[in-house]
Amino acid sequence: MQSCLNGINQLCSLVQQNKKLNLNQQEQVYILLTDLQNFLDKCTPQTLDKSTETILFKSIGYLSGLGNPTLTIRLICRCINKLYKINPTTMIPTASSKLLQILDQHSNLSRDPKKFNEINCLLFSIGELYTIQSHLVPSIFNLMTNNLFWRLWKLNDDGIKVATMELCRRYISNSKKRIKNEWTEYYKMIVRGSQETSAKVRIAAGELMLTIAEYYTKPTDVSLKIFESSLSLCVKAMEDPEEEVREIYSKASAQLLLSVLIDVTDEENNDANNSGSQQQGMGAMLGLAKKKSTRTLYTCSYALMVATGPFTKIGQSKELRSSISNCVIYYFSKCPETVLIRNMDTIVRNLVGLISISSSNVTSSDKRIAQTYVTKMISVGLIDRLTEAGRMELLTNLVQLVIKNIVVSNENCFMTVLYCIGKLCKVLGECIAKYRDSILDAILYSLKHSVESVRYVGTLAIKQLMEALPSHSIGLISALMNMVQIDHAELATASKKDENIKSFANSLHGHSSALAALITVSAKHSLTISHSLCSAVLDTACLLGKAARKDNDDLYVSMKRQEACWMLVCSVLSLNDYWVKHNLEKILELWDETLSGKYEEPITYSTKEEDITYRLRARACCLLSLQVFITNCHPLLTPERMNLIFGYISSTIELLSSLPSNFKPTTSVGLYSINLLKMNLFNLVGKLPEVMLAYTPSVDSKLQLPQHRHIINFITKMAFAEADATIPESVPIKTSLIESMVDLKVKLEPIERKSTIITVDSLDPSCILFDELSNLYYSESVYLKLPPLPIRLVDSSIRLLGKLFIYHKPNSKAQIIEHLVQQVKTVLANTIISNTSSASNTRRGLEDDLTPPDLSLVVFSNVVASVYCILRNLEVKSEDNKKHKFYANIHSILNAALGFADPFVRAAASECLHSFGKLIGLILLEDLIKRCTQKITTAGPELKSGLALALGSVNRSVGSIKGRTLLPSTVSFLVALSKVVEEDIQRNSLISLYHTIDTNGVAFVPHTESVIQHLFQLLFESTSHITLLLSYLCKVLYALIGLGPELLQLKTQPFNKIFNYFLSELMDASLSSELYNTDALIIELIRLFQRSILFTPYLIEDYEGIVSFLKKILLSNQEQIYIENIQNEVGQCIKIICDQKPELILKYFSPQELIDIVDSIDFVVARALTYNSLSQSSKDSYIAGNNQENHFKNIITSLISSKLVGPKVWIDLVHSIVSSEIKSLKAEETQSDMLNDTDEKEETVIEEKKSSPTGPMTYCWQTKVFAMKCLQSLFEIYKSDKNHIDLSLARNDPTTDYLVLHLGKIIDICCIATNKGSPSVQHAGLVLMINVTELFGDMIDPDIQGEVLLQQHTTRFITAISESIVQVNNPLLVYVACQLSALFIPSKMLRNQTKLMSRMCSYLVNYITDPKALNNANQGEVAICMIRVSILSALAEIYIAAETDQNKELLEILKPNLQEMFVNWYRLLQDYSNLSIIVTDDDDRDVLIKSSSDNYSAIYEQAEDNLHSFYFVELGTERNVLYYYKQAYPSVLNAITLARMKYASDSEFEDVIEEMDYNDSLLLGLSVSGLYGMDKRNILKAIRCLLSISQIIPSKEFKQHHHAIGATFEIILLLIEIQGIRDMKLQNTCIELLEKILTEINLQTLSVSDDQVSKQAIVTTSTEVCLKPLKLHFPYLFKQDSEFELGNFEFDKDQKELIKKSTNCLKTIITKLDLSITGANIATLLYTICRVTQFTKSNVCLDAAAAMIEWNEKLQKLQSSDDSSKENDERQNIWRIALNAAIESIRNRLLLGKISSSYDLELLFILLSSSSCSNIQVHEKAIQAISTCLITNISLLQQEESNKTQRVEVIVNILNGLQNGILNLARNGLAKLSCFYTMRIVETISLQLIYEDKLLRVDIIDKIAPSSLNILLAGFSLLTELENNSKNQIQSYLSILIPVLVKFTRFARDNKLNKLFALGVQCFERLAKVAPEHFKNMISSQLLATSIVQEIQGFASQLQQNSEKHATPQKTTASRQPKKKLTMNF
Repeated sequence: MQSCLNGINQLCSLVQQNKKLNLNQQEQVYILLTDLQNFLDKCTPQTLDKSTETILFKSIGYLSGLGNPTLTIRLICRCINKLYKINPTTMIPTASSKLLQILDQHSNLSRDPKKFNEINCLLFSIGELYTIQSHLVPSIFNLMTNNLFWRLWKLNDDGIKVATMELCRRYISNSKKRIKNEWTEYYKMIVRGSQETSAKVRIAAGELMLTIAEYYTKPTDVSLKIFESSLSLCVKAMEDPEEEVREIYSKASAQLLLSVLIDVTDEENNDANNSGSQQQGMGAMLGLAKKKSTRTLYTCSYALMVATGPFTKIGQSKELRSSISNCVIYYFSKCPETVLIRNMDTIVRNLVGLISISSSNVTSSDKRIAQTYVTKMISVGLIDRLTEAGRMELLTNLVQLVIKNIVVSNENCFMTVLYCIGKLCKVLGECIAKYRDSILDAILYSLKHSVESVRYVGTLAIKQLMEALPSHSIGLISALMNMVQIDHAELATASKKDENIKSFANSLHGHSSALAALITVSAKHSLTISHSLCSAVLDTACLLGKAARKDNDDLYVSMKRQEACWMLVCSVLSLNDYWVKHNLEKILELWDETLSGKYEEPITYSTKEEDITYRLRARACCLLSLQVFITNCHPLLTPERMNLIFGYISSTIELLSSLPSNFKPTTSVGLYSINLLKMNLFNLVGKLPEVMLAYTPSVDSKLQLPQHRHIINFITKMAFAEADATIPESVPIKTSLIESMVDLKVKLEPIERKSTIITVDSLDPSCILFDELSNLYYSESVYLKLPPLPIRLVDSSIRLLGKLFIYHKPNSKAQIIEHLVQQVKTVLANTIISNTSSASNTRRGLEDDLTPPDLSLVVFSNVVASVYCILRNLEVKSEDNKKHKFYANIHSILNAALGFADPFVRAAASECLHSFGKLIGLILLEDLIKRCTQKITTAGPELKSGLALALGSVNRSVGSIKGRTLLPSTVSFLVALSKVVEEDIQRNSLISLYHTIDTNGVAFVPHTESVIQHLFQLLFESTSHITLLLSYLCKVLYALIGLGPELLQLKTQPFNKIFNYFLSELMDASLSSELYNTDALIIELIRLFQRSILFTPYLIEDYEGIVSFLKKILLSNQEQIYIENIQNEVGQCIKIICDQKPELILKYFSPQELIDIVDSIDFVVARALTYNSLSQSSKDSYIAGNNQENHFKNIITSLISSKLVGPKVWIDLVHSIVSSEIKSLKAEETQSDMLNDTDEKEETVIEEKKSSPTGPMTYCWQTKVFAMKCLQSLFEIYKSDKNHIDLSLARNDPTTDYLVLHLGKIIDICCIATNKGSPSVQHAGLVLMINVTELFGDMIDPDIQGEVLLQQHTTRFITAISESIVQVNNPLLVYVACQLSALFIPSKMLRNQTKLMSRMCSYLVNYITDPKALNNANQGEVAICMIRVSILSALAEIYIAAETDQNKELLEILKPNLQEMFVNWYRLLQDYSNLSIIVTDDDDRDVLIKSSSDNYSAIYEQAEDNLHSFYFVELGTERNVLYYYKQAYPSVLNAITLARMKYASDSEFEDVIEEMDYNDSLLLGLSVSGLYGMDKRNILKAIRCLLSISQIIPSKEFKQHHHAIGATFEIILLLIEIQGIRDMKLQNTCIELLEKILTEINLQTLSVSDDQVSKQAIVTTSTEVCLKPLKLHFPYLFKQDSEFELGNFEFDKDQKELIKKSTNCLKTIITKLDLSITGANIATLLYTICRVTQFTKSNVCLDAAAAMIEWNEKLQKLQSSDDSSKENDERQNIWRIALNAAIESIRNRLLLGKISSSYDLELLFILLSSSSCSNIQVHEKAIQAISTCLITNISLLQQEESNKTQRVEVIVNILNGLQNGILNLARNGLAKLSCFYTMRIVETISLQLIYEDKLLRVDIIDKIAPSSLNILLAGFSLLTELENNSKNQIQSYLSILIPVLVKFTRFARDNKLNKLFALGVQCFERLAKVAPEHFKNMISSQLLATSIVQEIQGFASQLQQNSEKHATPQKTTASRQPKKKLTMNF
């Protein structure tokens, strides 16, 4: 810190000596002050350097004027703030008096500009002191009264004036003291400030007024006059020319009105002050609390009237109206929602009343402006701001305005109300269901309106209503179709003279457009459309079309009929192509009648305009239907139909050509008609596929391409003419594409203010049919103006010109470009281009729509847009368009546009250069650099701005590798241009710099240092555009971050220091009020955070600071209106931090706060979420809500995954959300009423909706759905942890929060959701119940024996299912209820509850037994089919579960209906079979029916014939229903095969099967087809198919089928493929199926099979099925090049099961296919057996090994017979090699001591039992290895005590293996071999067991004794039983054995090892029993020592006396020890 202070002191001294600081020293100022600020942050009063204050005071005097004074002053002030926070009480009083003294001295001096910055700094410093502790600083009022401020004001410096008012603001917002007449003094200052010429001063004055209105609380004697003067001052300032000034004063006006809205008593005021609340009402200010009778209260409606008073004055300026709308919006945003709800009726009437201005002087433009701003006030101020309760209240009031006929008569009012109703429907979503009828009534009023645009807006509103309530659509479509038919009938019966005929026609048109919109919306979700209704709609359209051609009709009526007809046709064409294909004949007939022209008389000079208009309009709507057909029904576009469409286009062109040359529409209808026809024609041609437009002749000769060329040429000319603004006598129309082209990268205003515009002439049928137009109109995030029809015509012509350009010949292309050049030349020659450079002048406002635009602007806009479209299309075919001669002309056009006055044209030209650069590459950049060199000094600001943008755009397209050589020039030009003072040039050059860095990457590193230095210089030396500079500084830093570690190599300054300075500076700038901040700055800063956290986290020093900053941004922006983009970026940034540091997010955001943010964010698309999740058209890409809303949802999901917060917090939170109810606050009379127009109460209470302590928080339905999804995430995370699922385990640890402890509350959540929620909430509740059942269904209740944990909640589950499954009108609830019942009915919850089980099953069975149950449902065919399929699937699941668990009760319940279920299951499978052939995959949309291109055409044709024999599928819905069939068929397949096998012998069942033409082949085919293309997502489906196959294979029918063997082999091959999926349950199922195949199929018939499948192939494939899972899960098992470490593997239950099943199946393969095993299979099997035994340390492979030995014996017998063959000899040789290798492997491991278990030795003995091991040397080597291993380990045991456990384990393994191996040999009839091994090993064991320093040790004897003694006794038994053994051999064996036994028994007795002692005595008993004579002779022969005999007798007597129970030795041996009987038979 000392060095930092010294550095600042030195710099102050230099300035004091009048020395100028260089750039590096200026940088040092900023770095040192930032460092000082950081030091002071951590300082305490004890560690504070005493010189700090002095040096800071010096820096105020000498450094405040350096560089960029604004930034320098802010840095110094921040240091002062940190300094005086350390010890405020002692330091502030002296400091403040010192600062005021200096300030007073400066104010008395004559005007010295050098001191102005110091004065500013002093004022801001005093302001900082006020923010710390204001009562320690002298009152502002004193400064005012002693004229200090006025003396400063007279210095006449804008900065000082701003700083003075900022100081007042700081004082007011931080001081609680109020002095008499204080406001009057402030008012004087504000009046002076508002009259200043500087906008900054006027803004500061407005901010001061806003602060007074917000914080002024205690001036009891302020007169009302001052208040009203302040209000009128604000209203007057709202007409200021500067937008920023108007905005701040509109906020101040709103705040003033708000301040007198609330009546606060003194007592409440004191409480509020004590609680630290800053924002207080101003009721007390006016003395209203005590003297209400003498004061006038501003009620909500009166305040609104005052605010909007000037709005209705005729000729009022647009600026004032805009400001008033901003004022009202701000008023609404601050006003408590309760007040708004209580006064909603008055508010709505007042606002709508502003539109209905009745006066002869009011122009249509006035009305439109009024309409626009009123719509904005309601839409942005109320709809965007209110919660669900408020929106519902607003919706009710708006609907009432229509129903009570208040707005119907005024079309502008009516359109506004309809627009807002539509938007509310969209935002509220399905919760408006209860208001549906009244909303519909209101909208239906509009559909009969005489004005067409009102009908269209009404149609859009009904469209939004249906998007919110998709399940209601079919009933509405039916009702509207009836209305259309009634209107048609009324028209048919009315005469031409009938007065009402036009109203009938309007009604027909309105109802038809609404019907078309509904069908278009419903077609998006297959469940919400009725195809039969659509067929009826098409028939109605045909009737209308035919009626329109009658001669006796009125032309107006005919026109409306035609439009109605074609709108309906367009809507039904949006259905799937299957339905369209079936109904295409009717549509083709309609097209032919309207478009062919054969039924119309030719147009002549005498034809009336009305007649021409009618024909044009009819044709226009018809062309729209063709466009829809091409877009939606691509598979139906055959060459014949393409030719037909071209014929229609040709006839349309002929119609346009035949118009008389003098035909000029005189009516708006005529002009509208011709424009509409052209636009639809252009759009239609633009949609044509490439094959129809291609210049080169196609291979397909059916397309008449040569005839099409002249049509394409003519349309190109038409499009060109529409876009050409230079044609004489034509009205120039500017395209709207120019603005949409300009990306956010180069947009002039990064985030534009919203403006809602409804124009009467902007709507046509396409707006209601195409979402991109209607959603643009209803766009939530940015309100865009839907352009009028003439502008959209120009747009479509330009787009078409771009598309057709590439299909013309080279000469034609050159001519088109040449014409564009001529347009530019013409306008440059005839017009002086305006030099205006601001966007606001060139972009027309609302009232300018009628005034002719600047011709040069129109021409340049249209030409540049045309060039852009051409270049974008050329990019696609860049190879065909290299080096064209027209490139030079394009270049010249763009060069001219770069210097044009309008910034949008310049930006668009630079985007064109980006595309152009992709085509021609580096040459463009070289030319641009050359042009910069020539023009940069002489060019005007427009050209400089254009060149700056172009450099960045071309750099982007050329790329880093090509453009590297020109990079230095590019950078130097951009740096030079960024020094220019003009804002536009500076901005564009910085944008281009950003693009250049981003494109060039590491290549830019050499220029990094100079660029950073330059940015410092710009920032520190510039005195204007500070906010803009900071914004683009963020962008450049964003690009620099991408360069990575190279940044840290800067020579002058370390980048991390500079970066952190920038971050702290930018964060402070974003939150401070000194700068006028834009959303752009905040967004760019947050994006910088995002990239630096991701790419360079080492640069971030203070993560906590960033999170704190983000939270402040979120909170501060909640008050603003335009916040979507900020919330989006903040959400994304928090998500990035959350992924790395979730604990940090939890520190600053509680789960409750995050949920509140999610709830507060509006939903763009608030449709029923579940419809989209199941819709076929959505393809799972549907995401509800805004992007930012998803970021916050993702944050919550990440926090749940992090487990930092226990389940209790989340479950409690979800419970509070789901249980919250929305209540109308208006109806709650218990709460204190707010002041309304009739209120006379003296006391009022402020109540906010969400913060009210009395009422619960309320949440919208979307948040409830999300909350339940959070619970699903919770289940997913904890499901693998048993402690969270098992209650008994959870109770063992009472300190931890486990999921299962909250099970009751989770069930509560489900029940509340299913009982009280909206449809989507109910759906989510049922899904959650499914999750609960899956997770806790089998868990036992520890408190009640024999019951499951969920047993107590059975009634709740029954209620949820029974209430949902009968709601046929909501098919999705039925669908999910079926899934729940499939889990619930067979679960343990209903065990032994037969009545309940029967009742639950009856819900499902009723749908099958009663076909009428679904016929009455008002649902579409797909929905009904879905319900049927899901019910059959649920019944199948229930039946499978009942059979699997042998649930006899459930099977008895199902049995009476099983036959009917069986029939329906089979029909479902037949349907699925036909569907899967007919319906192609979504990816293969080019072919509708596979018929001609393959060998299976007969099958497909048969399937097409079967279309009419579907049981559950309606024609036209094939693709829509396939999804549900795919989900259901595996379980149905499994169930039907189970039932078939079970009731195979049931005669009644057989009769049913015969009647229905049952075929096993169908089931098998479906099962096998379901296994192809398997992946991890379809595991359950595959298991079901495999189980089905396992049921089919044993059947008689299958075995007798001539393709059985081929099918079997195909199944085995499929199993190999499936075994590659890493899922053990699936792999086990495959192995079980293989075992069933091997046991059930007689594979001996292979050789005589027609399929000729070899047995060897079966062996190889079957072996692979068994081994593949082992290779997948245990790859090291099959590594031959290296041994794996032993003893490190622990198997879980599933792994053990898999290994066991695999090895058992291998045994089956060996036994069933024994003589078919050949070649490599032998080695593979033996190798696997050895490795698995070694690896698993288990006996699972021993049976397989024994089977291999048996196989070998059979092979040897075969070889010894006469049938021996060369193949057998080869197999025998391979066996010997493999056998010897296996034996040698085990022997080597014995010698190395790497024996993992006793089973290795058992395996060795099994292998040695083979007759192939006849060589005695093999056995000698084996026994030698065993002995060596045993002796080695015993000796190591003595030497290495540390490894004792490991050595003992090896010894025990060897002894157990020996024991079991010897017994195994004996058991298999190899007693001699067994005796050989015993005799050879006995000596070793005896010697080791007899010495106490070897095996006879207390710590190990209990492990070693049983097996050792067993081996010794087994040897004795074998000797006595073998015939050829002499008596002497037995005697000598006993002489060895008995001493060992005596020694062992004595050792056990002496060491009190009772069990082992008993074992020793039993051994003697056993010797006596096995060979009593030999034992007696041994005792009596005196060969044994006397002591030994005595010991034996002593043992017997001691055991006699011992009363302890003991087991026989055999009981303690290893698991494979044979029974005593077997042992004694040796």
